Amino acid sequence: MDGRADQYSLGCVLFECLTGVVPFRGDSELAVLWAHVNDPPPRVCDQRPELPAALDEVIDRALAKAPGDRHPSCGALAAAAQAALTGTAPAGLRRRVHRPGRPARGGRRRGRPAGTSRRPSLLLTTAAAVLSAALLLAAVLVARDGGAPAVPTTLAVVPAANQAVRVNPATYQPDAAVAVGTDPGAVAGGGGSVWVANRKDGTVTVVDPDAKQVQRTLPASGSGPADQGGPGLAFASGSLWVANAEERRVARVDPDGEAAGIPVGGTPIAIAAAPDADTVWVAARTPSGGVLAHIDPTSNQVDPRRIPLPHAPTGLAVTLDAGTVWLATGGDRTLRRVDASTARVVDTIKLDHVPDQVAVGGGAVWVTSSQDDVVMKVDPAGHHRPIRVGNGPGGIAFGADRVWVANRQDGTVSTIDPQNSEVGTVRLGSRPTAVAVDQGVVWVALAA
Repeated sequence: MDGRADQYSLGCVLFECLTGVVPFRGDSELAVLWAHVNDPPPRVCDQRPELPAALDEVIDRALAKAPGDRHPSCGALAAAAQAALTGTAPAGLRRRVHRPGRPARGGRRRGRPAGTSRRPSLLLTTAAAVLSAALLLAAVLVARDGGAPAVPTTLAVVPAANQAVRVNPATYQPDAAVAVGTDPGAVAGGGGSVWVANRKDGTVTVVDPDAKQVQRTLPASGSGPADQGGPGLAFASGSLWVANAEERRVARVDPDGEAAGIPVGGTPIAIAAAPDADTVWVAARTPSGGVLAHIDPTSNQVDPRRIPLPHAPTGLAVTLDAGTVWLATGGDRTLRRVDASTARVVDTIKLDHVPDQVAVGGGAVWVTSSQDDVVMKVDPAGHHRPIRVGNGPGGIAFGADRVWVANRQDGTVSTIDPQNSEVGTVRLGSRPTAVAVDQGVVWVALAA
């Protein structure tokens, strides 16, 4: 293995930086590996038609299946990409790589939308910044090819299935991995611990976030969220609240492990509470649709002011001040705003995509849609727009100045900047099912 393997990796990184998506996607890690080996490299301009078409040729060559068909070095790749953006053509760039199953392209550029310029200055400035980062990476790789000391290419932490993985929000890299139970489906922080609900046996793994190790495992108390709904776990009023779908109850689990089951009139799908609130909200599925209920922790009683729903709920979130509850229902693609003080729906927002889970923060409400691989950003006026993330987004959380999205189908966690909606990608592998932010640290549950 030589620098041409590094070049392939650099080509993948460059493609994702320019387009916001990875070059090869699939429903499983095996499918992604198969695509890397067999599928032709995708075109940058299919994702971003406003970028120079010459970038397609650069990426073509960097991602060639045969190492001998790639650029002579990582430095040559960086130079070719820079030339593509500036409109010059370095020697050797015009050599094309045949893509199996794709006809050769002619000399004409693809059409552009009416009213757009050939190279919008803002876009090229952004692309140039992206390329600068790629050039820095290329410089490291060129140095390695030339015999300089190699930069470590393996993570200090290697995430695996059935773990709770801690991600450092400053570096976007995993810095700890703790083995938990089988098929973890929900994660929450609170009371100085991180709590992970395991679907296989209903147990809850309690993790010490400072020691980065398991404190203890609580006996079976709940199966966690069902299907795509959630989160099925919350910490509030000094206790852990777990959705027990099998018994159609919410289990309140004290730190010592003692559990009390609370019937909620349906199959609990999602649980949410503000950190310092005295109310726990539960969205449950019923034969006729669903119900939103809230529990008084002082008595473990469900308030009689329940809100019936025409469709089954999928996601639930509460604002930090505990004044507003946001509830998503998939059957009618609706997001409901509930006044927590009156337990009444005060607004309904029709969405363009089927919603899953919900998070609140950064001046907006964030709703995942696993069906369309997007997160919908909903502003205070009710306007919303989709943001493309990874494959199969489900769990979502806000914290550390970012939105964090667990993508079940491609082993990644997407990060969203709430100010400009820019998307980043953290690669963990396995199947990220849930994410939580506690004390400024991100925790992700990985299932098999």
